[in-house]
Amino acid sequence: MKTNEIIFIAGPAASGKTFLLNLLRKSQCPRLRKQLGINDVNEWQLTQMKDLIGFSQTLDKVVVHCDLYNGKTILKQIENAINNSQSVKALTLCLPQKTLLARNRKRIWKNIRWVLFDSSKRNFAICNLKMLYKRQKINRNEQMLLSVYTEWFKLLKKHNIDNCWISSEYIDDPEATWIIEDSYSEALKTIQSNI
Repeated sequence: MKTNEIIFIAGPAASGKTFLLNLLRKSQCPRLRKQLGINDVNEWQLTQMKDLIGFSQTLDKVVVHCDLYNGKTILKQIENAINNSQSVKALTLCLPQKTLLARNRKRIWKNIRWVLFDSSKRNFAICNLKMLYKRQKINRNEQMLLSVYTEWFKLLKKHNIDNCWISSEYIDDPEATWIIEDSYSEALKTIQSNI
C-alpha cells in the first residue's frame, strides 16, 4: 500500500476515534481540520487500518482509524504505511482512565444485551466481548495503558512524524474546546496525571 498523504487518528478503544471520523465526514471541527491540513473532507478517504492492509493501488489522501491495543502487530503495519507514504501526520486521542473504563463498560453491556436478546448479533457480540474484556484489563492496569501510549509515541518520534494530541474526554460534545498540543512529553504528562 502506498499513499501520498496519510493521517493516523490513534488511541485506545473508546477514546473517540470513530466519533471524530464521523465529525470530520460532516466537515465539522474546523480548527482541527486546519491543523491537520484537511481543507476539503471530500478529497480524503476515511478508513480503518485493517482495511488498508494489502491494498495494492496508491491512495492519494487517507485518514486512518488506528486502535492502539493491537500492540506490536499494529505498530508494524503502521510503520509499513509510514515507510510507503510521502507525508504522514498523527493525531493521538488521550483521555482520563476513568472515562476510558466507563466508555468500554458501556460497550461491554451493549454486547451482553445482544448476546442475551438479539440472536442476529449474538455471534458477533460473543467475539466482540472477548476483545472488550481484554482491552478493559489493559485499561485497568496503569502501566499497561501508559505503555500503549509510550510505544505509539516512540514510533512517531523514530520517524519524526508530526503529531498533535487532543484530550478527548468531552469528544461527544461538539461545542467543547479541544486541547490541541504538539508535544509528546506534554501528552505523556497529561496521560500520567489522568491515570
